[in-house]
Amino acid sequence: MSEIQGDTILIAGFGREGQSTLAYLREHYPRVQVAVADRNADAIKYVHHRTFSGEGYLDEIEEFDTVIKSPGIPPEEIFKKAKHLTTHTNIFFEACPGRIIGVSGTKGKSTTSTLIAHVLTEGMKKKIRWKTIMPDIRLIGNVGKPALDYLESSNEDTIFVMELSSYQLMDVRYSPYIAVLLPIYEEHLNYHGSMENYVAAKANITKYQSSDDYFFYYEGNDYCKSIASKSPTTQVSFRKFIGDTPLLGEANQINAGAAVAVATHFAIPGKKILTALGTFKSLPHRLENIGTYKDIEFINDSLATIPEATMHALEALGDKVETLIAGGFDRGINFSKLGPEIATSGVKTLILFPDTGKKIAEALPKKNTIKIFHTDSMKEAVKLAYKNTSEGKICLLSPASTSFNLFKDYEERGNAFRASVQELGK
Repeated sequence: MSEIQGDTILIAGFGREGQSTLAYLREHYPRVQVAVADRNADAIKYVHHRTFSGEGYLDEIEEFDTVIKSPGIPPEEIFKKAKHLTTHTNIFFEACPGRIIGVSGTKGKSTTSTLIAHVLTEGMKKKIRWKTIMPDIRLIGNVGKPALDYLESSNEDTIFVMELSSYQLMDVRYSPYIAVLLPIYEEHLNYHGSMENYVAAKANITKYQSSDDYFFYYEGNDYCKSIASKSPTTQVSFRKFIGDTPLLGEANQINAGAAVAVATHFAIPGKKILTALGTFKSLPHRLENIGTYKDIEFINDSLATIPEATMHALEALGDKVETLIAGGFDRGINFSKLGPEIATSGVKTLILFPDTGKKIAEALPKKNTIKIFHTDSMKEAVKLAYKNTSEGKICLLSPASTSFNLFKDYEERGNAFRASVQELGK
């Protein structure tokens, strides 16, 4: 394998992918010497290998034949000192015996990946007499377990549906058999340094494709169209799916459009595609209805970490949204488009978290009648929502920001919202 060179290997970063990489090396490369580096000493305290932690955890990078970088580590100059630098994703692409459907974009990756896997599974299963034969469809990447965990027992008939983030794509040397690109918006600029770098990372999903591969892209996004114009393979544009699905909003129409396009490529009949779309259940923290309490409907859209996602949520739910909870970690994103959207929606109460809460409030038109509250407590935010939301209306958590200043991630934020709603709604 060209991705793993020499006898000494350093795993840089020991999150889910790093742990999966270590397990893979133990099984397939038992004779190599493996070390693990992570800034957080607690993350590697139970690792029975040579370890490095703290500020200088990458200082010994030059002594290893291969360095396997985890996607969560931002690009740093020190990685240029590595003799051979690779990633979990590169190793998977090289070792994979089956076909890979890679899905990327700014928002909707998890939903679209899961939806594609669901439609392919339902559409390709066969009934022979009393027996149902299921296709070997494996959902991997950010939405599932790390990719290398799924190689076991796979073969050339296995289809992997893989969510690919910009962090993963930035360092890849391979592209999937089918690449699916959803709309691209301003995001992750603190990691990539510029919008240009971010878009370049996304473009890698098709950069290494061959003439036998396929690139599916959303026709309504300029970044997608620009990347398609440089794609070396067959390009297939897709549009929004307008039809009956359990998924709400324009963004999910785009997600469904991608799934329909891919399913059609695999010659799944339209009737089976529609049936599969109708049985799909939305993922947690994505316009998730967590229930009605005290006659108020609460919607958890914690994964909305950019203004466009919150705008899509307001469009999907309509004028029933009377209370919006938003704000979070400040990555320098522009909220100028979000303010007017909030002002022209049905929102009457705006509950804002730091740091971006102030920016969101400032983005509102000067003449507006929206009540604005600021808090750094989810429980207090939900208390305010109960007090200020009318019966029959919706309280929507759709932050338009990441969570890192107050919560570990969007899941912890969404779970805190759910817990507070349920506790205070008794």
